Amino acid sequence: MKNIDPKTLPFLPVDQNNSLVLTESKSYTKGGRDDDDEYYDEISPDGNIVAKYHCWHRMSIYPPQNTDQGWRKTSTEGELIATGKQN
Repeated sequence: MKNIDPKTLPFLPVDQNNSLVLTESKSYTKGGRDDDDEYYDEISPDGNIVAKYHCWHRMSIYPPQNTDQGWRKTSTEGELIATGKQN
């Protein structure tokens, strides 16, 4: 696990004073696509996990090389809180 400054991921709605921990990162190529997935825990100042994030980047390796980038925020129980696109 790696601590991440939330300012490096400004598109994520991390609550002020909370931090992020990178818990998993995956990269793979399949069916003409390059896929990257990152998973983060949002940690409160008292050390509790308050939310989880899944960020993804998908790109076709063949022209016109379409991309899809986004994220989703869930509760610790897996309930969807918010989604969005990376800028």
